[in-house]
Amino acid sequence: MGGSGSGRYTRFKAKRTVEEYLWIDAHEWCNRGILYEGSINVHWGWPNNTGIGRTQMKVSDDGDWVKVEYTINSVIGEPEAITQWIPIEFTPCHLGGIRWWFLCPQNTCERRVRRLYRGKRFFCRFCYGLNYQSQHMALFGRMTRKAQKIRVKLGGSANLLDLFPLKPKGMHYSTHEKLYRKSECARMASFLELEEGLKRMRGEKSG
Repeated sequence: MGGSGSGRYTRFKAKRTVEEYLWIDAHEWCNRGILYEGSINVHWGWPNNTGIGRTQMKVSDDGDWVKVEYTINSVIGEPEAITQWIPIEFTPCHLGGIRWWFLCPQNTCERRVRRLYRGKRFFCRFCYGLNYQSQHMALFGRMTRKAQKIRVKLGGSANLLDLFPLKPKGMHYSTHEKLYRKSECARMASFLELEEGLKRMRGEKSG
């Protein structure tokens, strides 16, 4: 894959994915009380082995900004301290309460987003031109994963050749039937795509 003539898949692979970037999540910070603490040290959205130090978060007096302070390695390998102010806002939820969002601090963007991703600074995925990993997968992979996810959710095996899981206790029959249809559609689509892919590899015509 990825060689000359591999077509659309190669073009998708040229773009980086959100899974490759460090991130911060406004909803998670709200749930963990970080946006209400005023000043708190957190380590969120990246593994400990990245070499990035703990991040100090500060909420301004008017509650409209979060101050992010962290250290990165510069291009010459020296530690560089970064300070970034990120605007935040909230929206009311339908059943009460509020939901917090980041506003992308890129001046030409200012999108309301749940997550920001760190290059040198934190911006939204649109500013960094990031896709999700699932967008890079072939149709076969996406359909297979969709069918497997439904099966596992119902407590069954991810093996698409196994029988579909029985209805869990407490689930409506109509819900179980709907999930079955979705899983079967995805399963058949994955099998058909696999068959078409094998035909293309053998130089056979589709149909």
